[in-house]
Amino acid sequence: MWPPTSDMSNGFFSRRYISRMQSIETPSWSIEVDGGDSAHLILCVRAACALSPVGAEIPPPLITGVEKLDLKLNPLEVADLTVAWTSWWRRYVHREEVVNLAKPQQRLERDDRRDADYFALMKVFDPPRFQSLASCHPLQVAAQRHWPLGDPWSTYSPAIHHSRTESVVQRVLANRRSDGDKLRAKVTVVLVEGTWSIIPAPGLLLCSAGLFDDQVLYAIELQRAFESTLG
Repeated sequence: MWPPTSDMSNGFFSRRYISRMQSIETPSWSIEVDGGDSAHLILCVRAACALSPVGAEIPPPLITGVEKLDLKLNPLEVADLTVAWTSWWRRYVHREEVVNLAKPQQRLERDDRRDADYFALMKVFDPPRFQSLASCHPLQVAAQRHWPLGDPWSTYSPAIHHSRTESVVQRVLANRRSDGDKLRAKVTVVLVEGTWSIIPAPGLLLCSAGLFDDQVLYAIELQRAFESTLG
């Protein structure tokens, strides 16, 4: 039975998370595009706590304002919270890396893979209680207060452009003259400022909505993501 949980809040999240992920699969390539529900909640918590973590893998601010939380923390506690939040974001990205890097022969049937993806996600993103954040109480409280997800990301669902994707794939195959492993990519789109992107692992592209909507820039980054899987 799906979702594999007795928690109704978790179940609602799981069904929406899976249903909002779009995918295309052909004999030579595959792509998934995700509206980033969990990523947006993590970024919302960063904004609500007025944190300023640094690092190339850290996205810019969200494009919309978020009501600030008064957690009554001293500067040292804010520093600890920033470290804990950064660790949370990196664990989320690592989870995306692990799922995306699964070898084709390791990939499961649709239902089994959906269950595996769900349980992998729940290790780093487990609403509504967020027990995975229990080691940093302020972070756990902030996550609980911002669940369930709110606008605008709760309705954001980036669409896959089949023809544009196929054009990128054909360029990759032509440039690399590769007829070996199947090309695959996973794109997570977040509503943050500017035209930000990062490829933290082969085939995994995290980018802003501004970059995703820019045909030229998105094609460049998607090509890099596909090429990164070829070694």
